[in-house]
Amino acid sequence: MLRCSSRKVQSCVVRQIGKRAASSETRAGGGAGIGNVHHQLFPTDDNSFFRHVAQPRTVSVIGAPMTYGQPFVGTDRGPELLRESGLLKDLSSLGWRVEDIPDLDFDAICAEAAKNSNAVPVSPNAKHSLQVGAGCSALADLVESKLRLGRFPLILGGDHSIGIGSLAGILRAKPQTGVIWV
Repeated sequence: MLRCSSRKVQSCVVRQIGKRAASSETRAGGGAGIGNVHHQLFPTDDNSFFRHVAQPRTVSVIGAPMTYGQPFVGTDRGPELLRESGLLKDLSSLGWRVEDIPDLDFDAICAEAAKNSNAVPVSPNAKHSLQVGAGCSALADLVESKLRLGRFPLILGGDHSIGIGSLAGILRAKPQTGVIWV
């Protein structure tokens, strides 16, 4: 049985990890980007990963500034901030054509749903359910139409409730799609 202080064990473990890291960096070209470095999951020159997208590859950037699915302010600024940070230019630099679709007007969509809410019974535990449902329905229609045109929809949110509309549109256009929700 090995008996040593926790400080001694800790330094021993750090040295061993350091040796392994150094030897793997040496084998991989020094760990400084030397050699043939490429991402094996997303090859940039292989079109099979985006086989469902028509040529020329076009990404439809859809702003979905939904905020009704949660109580915090600011989630509706997500699409605006992502565009301001250079997202569209970055997508173009990757070789994609970019179609920038104006943000969905959830205030108007949800106001219309609120007017019609008197006829529909709503659970007291579901906050803004009709507004979220109407917004997600509009998003689903737009996502479905872009997929049917052979475009890649990139949805910028908004709160997490837009996942409902995003998936509904994808599954309408591509029912064989598998979903892994993490």
